[in-house]
Amino acid sequence: MRRGNGPRSFNMLDCTIVSPLEQIDLASANAVYVTASNGQIGILPGHAPLVCGLAPESILRVAFTDSERHFRLGANAFLRLQNDRIVVLSAEYREISAT
Repeated sequence: MRRGNGPRSFNMLDCTIVSPLEQIDLASANAVYVTASNGQIGILPGHAPLVCGLAPESILRVAFTDSERHFRLGANAFLRLQNDRIVVLSAEYREISAT
């Protein structure tokens, strides 16, 4: 599922969550927040490249201009960021309602 219209806009993030069973593509995000194994991370466009392990049962929050989507990740999840492209690998994930 893609978010936004057409190609990715300048100064936006593309985020993909990948599990063995499915993949979800979230384009044109303004920011992404998640708990890494060593603390909370906030990612904005232009962030330095990064690879990190995520905390077990971490909540991934993807912020768009007018909304947010939240996902609960499974144990042993990882995040990779390069050139405003985020890939999250998780054995399982599920979307949860924003509170």
